[in-house]
Amino acid sequence: KGINERIDRLNRLLEDLALTYRHLQSREIHLRPVDMNDWIDSLLPLWVETARQKNMAMEAQIAPDLPRIITDPAGLAQALANLVNNAIKFTRPGGRIVLSLSASSDKLLLQVQDSGTGIPPEELPRLFKPFYRSVQPSWKAPGLGLGLSIARSIVESLGGKITVQSEVGKGSTFAIEMPRGVE
Repeated sequence: KGINERIDRLNRLLEDLALTYRHLQSREIHLRPVDMNDWIDSLLPLWVETARQKNMAMEAQIAPDLPRIITDPAGLAQALANLVNNAIKFTRPGGRIVLSLSASSDKLLLQVQDSGTGIPPEELPRLFKPFYRSVQPSWKAPGLGLGLSIARSIVESLGGKITVQSEVGKGSTFAIEMPRGVE
């Protein structure tokens, strides 16, 4: 099941890459009611195992009573996966990643915090631009520099926003805020 989900996400990434290359609008959105606790429970095992294989600790801090919201679960999963995969990519062995999900009266908050390399402040404004690579030298980290721009595009198309706070040498925290529209 985990491999099939990863293949589906890779297919969507390739579609988004093709759309980015052609300067077309992003893929269609498929909204439906989603139980967020069940949704995140289905995603966590693959990420925890990937972090474990890279000798990193991954902790999940998930509120037990997350709301049921209307969203595109596959799109939101892709956006969150891009953040988690970046955290794993830029955290050294022995490091720590914390994924947290919580809700307030008006929003759902998904956060990915890592103890990775961090991002220089002067690079933060360009971070979500397609093909931008923050790592110096950029050839040391795999990727095309599309993950964050795709994540932002998906989140904004779902009515949310994505932000980042980072300190060089201490790590980064990426946050997705989604409206808490319920069914």
